[in-house]
Parts: sequence; structure tokens; C-alpha cells
Amino acid sequence: MAAGAGVLVWGTGLDSDFVGNALAVAMTFMTAFVAVCIRRHRKESLLASICAANVFVSLVSLCFAAPLSPSLKHLAYLALFGLVQVGLAFVFYSAGARRVPASQASLIGALETPLAPFWVWLAFGETPSVSTLVGGGIITASTVGYLLAMAGLAARNADVWPSQELQEGVKKEAKLNE
Repeated sequence: MAAGAGVLVWGTGLDSDFVGNALAVAMTFMTAFVAVCIRRHRKESLLASICAANVFVSLVSLCFAAPLSPSLKHLAYLALFGLVQVGLAFVFYSAGARRVPASQASLIGALETPLAPFWVWLAFGETPSVSTLVGGGIITASTVGYLLAMAGLAARNADVWPSQELQEGVKKEAKLNE
């Protein structure tokens, strides 16, 4: 994944925005932190916290929007986009992150970065650069490869190690036969 990210950043050129790249790295770490927090508090509903965080980020973002000031019509579109695309994504992500290890949730979430140019290309016809395609391909292939390897390992271990329910059933049956 690091190699893919390196290709993506290298492709932007040496005169690229360092602050933007640093913020992208910070966002990646914060996304991993969110996955760990969701996993840690998996028995609690975090929907209110997620909504509050997104409202807070929206309000902070408005401070930087002054020169761009969208019209009321565009604000309605942005609100709809935020509720549907971002809101549903967080609901689904938090539901999934409760069920898988935080590292896997972060890896799956990391696919958003290399897949975003693909969706933009499909929706708007904007052709991604070669470095975006190569870097995104490396990230996607390494993530999918890792997840498939982990799924295979889990399947092999399931054959070797019986489930907790099966182990408890065997113990109960052994006690009954004593």
C-alpha cells in the first residue's frame, strides 16, 4: 500500500501542495483511529457521535467556504450529498467496523482513495493520470490480496479449530456421558 501511495504522490509532481498531501496522510491516520474507536465501543451506538462529528466538520468547513459561497440551491444539494453519501457511508462503516478487526476495517476504508478517481471517471468522464491508475491499482491489488489471504487463513483455521459453540457442545456432552 505504501508503494501505491508513493506512486500517487510522486505523480503529482514536486511542485504539488505539501499541505494537501500532509492532510491526506493525517486523514488516513484519523480514519484508522475511528475504526479502532468503533471496534472498542462496538456494543454502544455511536450514531449520535458520528452525526455530531459530521455537523462539527461541516460548520468548520463553512469558515473556509467564504470565497466560494454556494447558493441556497447548491447548499441544498450539498446537504443532500452529506446526508446520503457521507451519512450512509458512516452508518455502514460503523456497522461493519463492529464486526471485523479494526485493521481490516481500515484497509477496506482505504480503498476509497484509489477508487474515487474511478467513480469520477465513470460519472463525469474525467480521465485519471497514469500515476493515479498505477498507484490506485497497487493499493487496490494489495488490499484485496491481503483480505483474500486472511479469508483463506480464517477458513483453514476454522477447519483446524472448531467454533466456540462446537467446543462448548462437546464439553456438555462429555459431562453428560460421565
